[in-house]
Amino acid sequence: MADAKLLFHVFAIVILLYFSSTFGIIFLKRHTKYHLVAFVIFTFLLIDQVLVVFSGNSLLRGLSDHLGTALWIRILIVIVLSTFVAAYFLYPYLKHFLYLRRMKNPDKMEKEFHDRIKHSPQNPEIFYRYANFLWHLRKDYNKAMEYYQQAIELDPRNANILCSYARFLMDTRKDYSQTESYFQKALELDPKNIICLRNYAYFLWYVREDYNKANAYFLTAINAAPKDANVFWGYANFWMDAQEDYDHAEEFYKRAIELDTKNGELFAAYAYFLEEARRDYDGADKFFRKAIKIDPKNARILAIYAKILILRGNLDKAKTLIKKAFEYTKENKASEIELDLWVYCYAVFNNEFPESGAAIEALLKQGVRSHGRYFKDLLEFAKDRGHHDYQKLSQYESKITGEVE
Repeated sequence: MADAKLLFHVFAIVILLYFSSTFGIIFLKRHTKYHLVAFVIFTFLLIDQVLVVFSGNSLLRGLSDHLGTALWIRILIVIVLSTFVAAYFLYPYLKHFLYLRRMKNPDKMEKEFHDRIKHSPQNPEIFYRYANFLWHLRKDYNKAMEYYQQAIELDPRNANILCSYARFLMDTRKDYSQTESYFQKALELDPKNIICLRNYAYFLWYVREDYNKANAYFLTAINAAPKDANVFWGYANFWMDAQEDYDHAEEFYKRAIELDTKNGELFAAYAYFLEEARRDYDGADKFFRKAIKIDPKNARILAIYAKILILRGNLDKAKTLIKKAFEYTKENKASEIELDLWVYCYAVFNNEFPESGAAIEALLKQGVRSHGRYFKDLLEFAKDRGHHDYQKLSQYESKITGEVE
């Protein structure tokens, strides 16, 4: 019995040490009162357990005996401890949920950014986040560039900001010499920055077409983060699209899925691989269904599956998925996906969606672009069916995947 009690206290010490050190590190980085309070509580409980093991005394027992309210003290401690543990594990999900809610009201988000910049004009993180907002949500590339540059002026040694700016330059400005320069600066400051390693590998593959160097950076990223599903996913895409080595691609898709079983877009990417590379249509359908089950309101997944069904000739089901996807692009402000969907409509369903051409023109004027990974075979499909204005469709494809005007 004594051994069981000792084992329990040792286990409690290990758990409390983990939470105490975690909250302490987060507090030192973010200086938030929530994490300070959590650090103090878990440190107090940790000290109490250490005293119990080495001296048999307990601060909590002494406090409760002194106050004469042992039961209430213990109930209160359990409630407070449970609240902090629950908050620790649920905080990322709550944060993501609140972010999605705010995404639906970009005007309110912009006002919040202006207020935060006004109160903290020397905080580079706020300028960096606002630049991301302007880039991805507002599509105001000139203003985004201005705020990225201000963020870099405030913190020129922040690898995350430099890396994000490099990706911005690559995607919106096509300024590839500057892009590479900022990627290299970021990696000099933080050689194990996973996001930067992955993005630079993509740049070397997609822009420079230096496959050997791209492969080296993907491997560096995998060694730095062997549990990061996104790295394996990117590497699988590299083997599929750049090297056309489908065995290696499948290996890394499967490893990515093992690491992240709740990522609908990853399942959809593997489904697309099974369709295009393996011609395993049953397997592709199976993984598309899984992807939609995981993330039923993800317009990107629905759009990719719709395009696959178009090429199979299952136009009725494809049209149903396109209509659903349009609903979710409105909810989530997914303008790039909306552009893809309008291209599908113009290519195949122009009679049912006569507004598709005007919609494409409007999005292009807003600066919306797409990588168009799924367009080429769609254009061939439209051409074979005798598209009414194939030349214009081809022009749209060139504008969408070409440089931002």
